[in-house]
Amino acid sequence: MTVDKLLFYLLLITGLTIATLYWQQDHLPFKLPTLTDLQSFAQHNQLAESQSVQSVTQQAQEQLQATGEKFQSAASSVQQVLGAAVQVNEDETKSAPEKALDYGKYLYCQQVVNEFEKHKSLTASPAP
Repeated sequence: MTVDKLLFYLLLITGLTIATLYWQQDHLPFKLPTLTDLQSFAQHNQLAESQSVQSVTQQAQEQLQATGEKFQSAASSVQQVLGAAVQVNEDETKSAPEKALDYGKYLYCQQVVNEFEKHKSLTASPAP
């Protein structure tokens, strides 16, 4: 049997199966999905994903804030213990914990944007 005949029979069987399912869809024990079913499923998943991203963003922000506060208290404790041995640059407008918190937020936002752009490029429909 050649590849051409095998491919022909495979396409014939697939076509007959699809035609049978289409004509007998009212008698099947399950409902075949329609385009509107698939679209509503996609919208529901997109909404759930959006809510989970917001939840994760909120949790990450709270954790970064708590970590920044702990770092700030640890830094002040170390400064008190070491006293004059540690010289802190007083000229800067932001403290080290604030800079660390801002950098953590920046990295997290950058990751969220990259994932969003990746997801958007995968789901983008081609132009007609």
